[in-house]
Amino acid sequence: MNMFKNDPEFAKMEEQANEQLEKLLKATVQDYEAFMADRDAAAAEMSALVKQAKDQGLNVKAFKRLIAERKRDRDEVIEEQRMLEQYRNLLF
Repeated sequence: MNMFKNDPEFAKMEEQANEQLEKLLKATVQDYEAFMADRDAAAAEMSALVKQAKDQGLNVKAFKRLIAERKRDRDEVIEEQRMLEQYRNLLF
């Protein structure tokens, strides 16, 4: 049951709104898929780089930890390392 009377102007506005929504949705999906493709390509390149580093003798676990630490605040990392050293001294 339609709550609105049969109004051609309303139907036209509704159709225009749906067309705009369709355009927005298509553009957003296309942009998202492009970002996903870029991300997948970057992930493959990063994986190849890590494999190359491992083949050249780098400790990959330490390398990845270093990268993660560089993203964080320097003082926070230093404090965490200090606490870790203190805990190690207590346990070992």
